[in-house]
Amino acid sequence: MVSALAHALSSLGRPQLAYYAQLPRNPLPRECADLAARALEEKTLAAVVDDFHLAGPDLRGFILEFFSALGARGRHQLYILGQAIPELALDRVTVHRVTLGGLDRAAAHELTDRQGGLSDRFEDVYRVTLGSPLLLKLAVSRPGVATEALDLPAAAVAKLGSGELRALTPAAVANEPLPAQFLLEEGPLTEDRLKDLARGGILQPALHGQYEVLQAIRSALLARIDPGDERHAHRRLAQYYARSHRPEPLRERFLHLVHGEQWREAAELLSSREREIFRLGYSEALRAAIRSLVSGLPPGSAKVRTYLCEATLLRQHSDFAEAILSLRRAIGLAPDDARLRKEAMLRVVDLHLKLGEVDAAQSEFEKAQKARTASRRLDAYTVLTEARLDEGRGEWKRASSEYQRAFELSRRVHAADLALESIASWSKFAEGTSGPEVALRLIRQALPNARQSGHMDVVFNLRLARARAYSDTGKQDLAEEEVAAVRGEAEALGYLTQLTYALSGLAAVATERQQWAACSAYAKQAGELAERLGNNLVLGHTLATLCAAEFRQAHPDGNPWLLKEALDHGLRGVEVLKQTAPSDSLVFAHTYLVEIYLFTKRPAEAVAHYDAAIAIAEGLGLTRLAGLTAENLGPQVDEARKQIEKGSRLPESGA
Repeated sequence: MVSALAHALSSLGRPQLAYYAQLPRNPLPRECADLAARALEEKTLAAVVDDFHLAGPDLRGFILEFFSALGARGRHQLYILGQAIPELALDRVTVHRVTLGGLDRAAAHELTDRQGGLSDRFEDVYRVTLGSPLLLKLAVSRPGVATEALDLPAAAVAKLGSGELRALTPAAVANEPLPAQFLLEEGPLTEDRLKDLARGGILQPALHGQYEVLQAIRSALLARIDPGDERHAHRRLAQYYARSHRPEPLRERFLHLVHGEQWREAAELLSSREREIFRLGYSEALRAAIRSLVSGLPPGSAKVRTYLCEATLLRQHSDFAEAILSLRRAIGLAPDDARLRKEAMLRVVDLHLKLGEVDAAQSEFEKAQKARTASRRLDAYTVLTEARLDEGRGEWKRASSEYQRAFELSRRVHAADLALESIASWSKFAEGTSGPEVALRLIRQALPNARQSGHMDVVFNLRLARARAYSDTGKQDLAEEEVAAVRGEAEALGYLTQLTYALSGLAAVATERQQWAACSAYAKQAGELAERLGNNLVLGHTLATLCAAEFRQAHPDGNPWLLKEALDHGLRGVEVLKQTAPSDSLVFAHTYLVEIYLFTKRPAEAVAHYDAAIAIAEGLGLTRLAGLTAENLGPQVDEARKQIEKGSRLPESGA
């Protein structure tokens, strides 16, 4: 269901569900509805669910919850086809229940007569086809009657000559309709023969003079096609797509080169046009093609480069553990290339850090350091990796300094990719240490180069840092515009990590504006995605944000249910964040709990969380945050300390 929906939305140029559908956990209907609504914008979705009578309770429940959530975003159409269809009650979604059967006798007569007629064979054909329009059309061109309706596609295809079969093979293996002229290029088909095949059901006319085949015919064609002819068809399609240099045909060309087993050409195309191919976002077809390519390539530099490309794709789309495996395979195949091995090992360090595995990252870094090789690029990369390790250990001051040094080294040796990654991280730390104005200046310098060079993950990180800087300078409208733009673009390309950060950022903007219901909604979406991706930093941060929003909604009447939810989310947020390096997110989580404990007259807990918040902020060098926390909560916490000394509860006025 979700894969079909992702395919449909991709036709709008919005493949945001394509990667989501590949995540290891089952898709959640409300998450899918949110992504679909974003992709549809003002458009209407018409969904046709065939054979609904075969759907189990899980799928039926998914469809109900998905359309209930989608219906709140606009009016959509749901067509349910099948036998014995139950009633479905959905608000704001028009449900059409269509009980399916074959054509009646009169309609079947009319259809077959238009195709050439069946004469005295009609009754037998009508009985075995059960009135199926496609099967009736196929039966017209068949001299005998099949004993089973499902035999008709194979019987119709069996009448094709070997030359016609080869000419139609590209249509059977293509991912989209093909122009008639392309199908006619190698003969023996003619325009009149194409029209005959369309009338007989072998081909289906599409828009703009193009043709495609239905699945039943596709299966019958593929069953007859020789593997060599199938490879030849893929190679023809690769040549067809080579006529265009736009990203979509470029990716199709790569896929058909792989299926045509043109391993060297596919590897060269991937290596030379990697950014353009990957810029379309993640798809399982692309990942499967890269897997096939590395299996087909002989050991050597092309195979190593392909493993590195695979690792890049997986890293971009948050599959960090699999990316590590691809890098290890590349390292194993390049024992004599010291530079490549060291750079790949440093990439492994970064991936372990993204997984929160600081000790493993440190161990890998020490191994990389032993690989001595002279390279100014590797010197810069080593400093960048050291900065990442410092960040992973929570040493923010040192990390900020090392990121700055990595940027300067990278720029000096013209390593543009490393310079961009360095400045993206440096600007984030500059916002928290040197101030938002310094961060904005750095981002303004780096953003055009990042976008022009196709480093979309860096683009997203820079824009998220800019949104935070805008927020800290009181420019909430600009902050919201920035995060919303990141959300839309990250969705469209399948960058779920950046999408998660964007949703978390929208929750933060809503917090600044005291829009607590909106904050809760965004935080829940961000938290669900973060948990699916295993991103504890965002998960902990959004739990803390949710805690703050629910507390504000509970205050001042003290709604006990919301207070309990706020406290539960805050405590869980602190526990999750403690599994990551110390950060400002952990400071905020503690301060939100301070507010709740002060409100609920629990001075000991309030003081403990306040002291923890101040200690973490000062330890990270976040003096501005420590000062704001002391200014906002210090007087109330001092009062709480006095109450503890007196051995009594806070007075009512303390609320």
